[in-house]
Amino acid sequence: MATYAIRALDGDLYRPNESQLEFFGALNDPAVKYCWLAGGQGAGKTLTGCVALLLEMLRRPRGRFICSRWTYGELRTTTFDTLCRITPRALVAARNESPGNMMLVLRNGAICYGWNLQNWKNIASLNLDGFYCDEVHEITDPNVWFQLCSRLRGHEGPRKGWATGTPAGRDWAYQLFFEAGHAAHRLIRAKTRDNLAHLPAGYEDGLRRIYTPEMAARFLDAEFVEWEGRVLHAFRDEVHTIDDFPLPAHWNRFRAIDPGYGQDPAACLWGATDEEGNLYLYDEWMAKEKVVREQAEIIHKKTAGALVEWTVIDPSARRRNDETGKSPLELLQHYDLPCEIGDNRMDASIHVLNNLLAPDPERLFPD
Repeated sequence: MATYAIRALDGDLYRPNESQLEFFGALNDPAVKYCWLAGGQGAGKTLTGCVALLLEMLRRPRGRFICSRWTYGELRTTTFDTLCRITPRALVAARNESPGNMMLVLRNGAICYGWNLQNWKNIASLNLDGFYCDEVHEITDPNVWFQLCSRLRGHEGPRKGWATGTPAGRDWAYQLFFEAGHAAHRLIRAKTRDNLAHLPAGYEDGLRRIYTPEMAARFLDAEFVEWEGRVLHAFRDEVHTIDDFPLPAHWNRFRAIDPGYGQDPAACLWGATDEEGNLYLYDEWMAKEKVVREQAEIIHKKTAGALVEWTVIDPSARRRNDETGKSPLELLQHYDLPCEIGDNRMDASIHVLNNLLAPDPERLFPD
């Protein structure tokens, strides 16, 4: 029988470190059905998740698996690309990277489908032997994960699901894998320093010099820190909070809307800019259990008399209701609230906000 080596992307043999070995041990534990390798940047999360997927495909001839991430573009260029690159060519029967038919087929008959989870409802007809979800923190709706879990009914096994990704505070994944205390769920943390042997010299130290303590805790130490209220380290109440005053009518104004979902409240934030480009946030609204029509009425009432240049909305507003077939975005447009889709990537937003909040010694404080 031929012997094949699994190599990392740099061409060296893949040699798991201690946290990665713990992850493989959990996957091989009969009592564990779901496993999450929550790691820092450079901790080798995606590579390890793909190695686990390849090993299961080799063990399960004719098995059916999914390699997934939230968007197709990132799936194709990172996760699925990693899986294909670590798979020895002699084991590959077929490979396709087209969006509608992404798959890797091994000579033993095992198939892995590449699936972007924005298209998660379309996996309802699949019977899977296992699934791998990369960057699980990108998923905001836990129903996506539960949909994957419901497909684990293949005949080959192991009928397990595993995930990799950076902790995102005490979100649904943290609650499921840590707080709920399910015996079938296992959480393994992998710090950046665990993988220093495979990283450029000075990688971690360089990031620690530019990261805030909260960012270092999350992105390097894989801690489940809460972002709200702590990551905007540049905010100072004595600098950024001012007394209310009548806004000049000619100032450009805008709104930011989050229509909410399930038990999450709906919210709207109002802002304006003056002639010097200073940014003022001057009003806010938040409430639970408000349908879109009521949200629109409240927002219109609070905006009365002001000319709003544009309104941005959370990307989740494009999600259609299963019963009505309408999305919050479409309904708000119907109620005369046209919106542009915003960018809700938390990491990038935090960098932008801290940059805006940082005092500039060459810029006068507005009168």
